[in-house]
Amino acid sequence: MFNQAILIGALALGSYAQSSSSSSGAFSGSNTTGSPVAAQTTVRLYVDAETDQGFVGSVIAADSCGTTYALYCTEGDYGSGILSTTCDPNKFARVTHFGTTSVLISTQIETAGAEATLLEDCSLAGTTQAVCTASISLSANGEHTAEQTVVTRTGADVHYFDIPITAGASKLSNLAACTTSDNAAPAATGAVDVIKVLVVPGAAALLAGYNAFA
Repeated sequence: MFNQAILIGALALGSYAQSSSSSSGAFSGSNTTGSPVAAQTTVRLYVDAETDQGFVGSVIAADSCGTTYALYCTEGDYGSGILSTTCDPNKFARVTHFGTTSVLISTQIETAGAEATLLEDCSLAGTTQAVCTASISLSANGEHTAEQTVVTRTGADVHYFDIPITAGASKLSNLAACTTSDNAAPAATGAVDVIKVLVVPGAAALLAGYNAFA
C-alpha cells in the first residue's frame, strides 16, 4: 500500500514538473437567450494547471499583503499540475497570492488509504516566468516520506486563468493594511517543516519515481 502511495506522489510530482497567476477584474455576460446576466467578479491567477476547465473560487481572506483563495475543480480530467491532479468537487486547493510577485498553493489528496499533501511556493516574474519549489509528503499505514523539487517555467508554460469568484468577493474591497506578520508566508515555512519531519529512506524511492515520470 505504501508503494502505491509513493507511486501516487511520483505521478503528482512528475506531472508537476511537466506543467504549471495576479490581478482582478469583473465582467458582464449574457446567456444563450440574450437575457442579461448579473456582473460576476473574476480574478486572474497563476495556478499550476494546464486548463481552467471547471475552476471556481472563493475568497478566504484579503489584505494589502495578498489574497487567499479556495479554488475548487468541479469537472475535467486529471492532468498536469497540482490543481488538475486533484480535480474533484469535494476537494480544494488553498492559493495565496502575495501581490504580483509570489504565490503559495497547497492541497491534499486521499486515495486507497494513503494521504498526500502537496505544497507549491512560486516566485513570479510577471507573466513570463515562475520559479516554483514543490514539496510532497505521503502517509500510509503509519509510514511517512517526503520529497521536494524546483521547477522553472517560462513563456507558454506560465499559466494564468480568469477564475470566477462565487463567494467572498466583497473582501477584495477596502483592504486592510499589510503587516510584517501577515506577509510572512506561513505556507512556505510549513513546507520546510514537512520536509524536516517526514524525510525518511522511502523518499529515495519517491525521487526515483519522480525522475521516471518527469
